[in-house]
Amino acid sequence: METYLGRRMKICLYLTTIFFAVVVVVACSNEEDASTGAEEVADETEVDDTVNDEPIEVNGDEDVIDENKTQVATESEDIAVSSDDAEEDSSVEDLSTEVSASSLPETLELDETQYHENGTILTLESIHFNEEYITVNITVLNASGKDISITAAGRTGAELEDDTGETMYYYQPPKENESLDIPEGDRMTASLIFVGMLPEEATSLHLTLNSIFGGSSRITHNPMFEFEDISLGR
Repeated sequence: METYLGRRMKICLYLTTIFFAVVVVVACSNEEDASTGAEEVADETEVDDTVNDEPIEVNGDEDVIDENKTQVATESEDIAVSSDDAEEDSSVEDLSTEVSASSLPETLELDETQYHENGTILTLESIHFNEEYITVNITVLNASGKDISITAAGRTGAELEDDTGETMYYYQPPKENESLDIPEGDRMTASLIFVGMLPEEATSLHLTLNSIFGGSSRITHNPMFEFEDISLGR
């Protein structure tokens, strides 16, 4: 018959065996979980590597943006070139104007006086040159004892010619006094306008007043005056 002490030893041995068995089972389970977790981590790493290794596709919108940038840059360059061309054209026009203006003679200060037989005194003061017309400035003193006219024929009462004979200068009389009538004893200062462009080749002018209805006698009311070979100083 077993003793009380022997039964207790068997029970303790049995419980110890069961404890170790449980510990072994738990340990195996933990190893499987750890292995599974490691495999999942490895798979995720492979997935990440695969993703990183895959080529990145360029979005078509970025190509459009690059094309737009290139187009804007090209347009900016075109605008810059157009601006330079406009400045160059403006410079050429300014230069042409300067050259055209410089080709004209300077104002001629003449102060040439002629005395007519009827007592009229006429002084050719100056001649000014513009690109489109010529201005002849005169002063007239009527000492004839009667009323006179300096340009009795109106538009044809004054004639201006240059030595080239290539240009027609059209006299433009004042509307309020086309014949330049001067009462007895009066003095008149007038500017005679001749429309026409003076050629660069011209070197002298010829001015005639009252060439149609004028004369050189003492009794004439239309005294004729003529200034020949007026040098342009070039």
